[in-house]
Amino acid sequence: MNIFYLANYAIFAAVLTAFSMEIAAALFASISYERFKDRIAAYIAPLWGINGTFIVFYLVNFEATFPNLLAPIGTMFILPAMLIALLIILRNTTIISWELHPDAAKEKRFIRAYSAVTALVGFVAIAVLSAGVSGIGVNFAASTANIAIVLFNPYDILMFIAVLLIAYTMGCVHFKRDGQVLLPSLSAIVAIFLVLIASGISARHIVANVSANLPFLAAVVALLIATLVLYKLKSRAAAAVSLIWLYSAVLFFGFLEYPYIFGSVNSAVYAPQGMAAVGLSTITVIGGIILIASLALLLYSRRKANGDMPVQVQKVQ
Repeated sequence: MNIFYLANYAIFAAVLTAFSMEIAAALFASISYERFKDRIAAYIAPLWGINGTFIVFYLVNFEATFPNLLAPIGTMFILPAMLIALLIILRNTTIISWELHPDAAKEKRFIRAYSAVTALVGFVAIAVLSAGVSGIGVNFAASTANIAIVLFNPYDILMFIAVLLIAYTMGCVHFKRDGQVLLPSLSAIVAIFLVLIASGISARHIVANVSANLPFLAAVVALLIATLVLYKLKSRAAAAVSLIWLYSAVLFFGFLEYPYIFGSVNSAVYAPQGMAAVGLSTITVIGGIILIASLALLLYSRRKANGDMPVQVQKVQ
């Protein structure tokens, strides 16, 4: 595997893991805000800022890793990119209003609005990422894309449902924490099968690469089992292990996808060479250190949500 592809996908896996946790928080805020609001607040407060920053870091790293892909991708996905940008502005507005508003009734409205906008951001982002995997709705050679097909096709919809199911599992582990393991287990298993079914239909090279990565697959399955067992035991370690599982699962998908993007485009052909490669390596290491520090902040907030830390999240009155 090309080292620059691996580094870029490792960053992407961290970003998607963190964003999946934000979707989980938004999902449980809409399900039962009063019950989970203190735990959710401890996650959302650092997450929404971290996610916005490192989405930018991932995109900049992607540009440096595959500079010759920037023009066709920018041309094909300018409309959904602008839509995501507008939704993120709206998301930031709702979350800030939620954090600062003193009225409890309106506070609930803001968090529900935030949850809805976060779900929309996730749907559009997953649609673009799914097109990057399957090539559905995309004519790479002509640098054109049918946005309606990109946004609404079976592969995209199945992948989005899978993300929601995984977010539910993560939300149970991080917020619900009641040890009732049946629904989180079924949710994770169904999500995995949806990804396999969608890939088998629209991205067969991914399914074909499973046999070449069986040790990695075994590790991902073992981490999922460990997460569910620890959750059943109501262990605080379940939350940390679940994050490692989700990160590993996303990274595993990257191994299955390599080296193709847009269904049949060989990404290795576009990897940097010479001094560009040296510069990219340096910036990636620096950014990676910052990313790790930010994820450590996420774990710190998780400990507060679990009640391990004396500091409590307080809303402005």
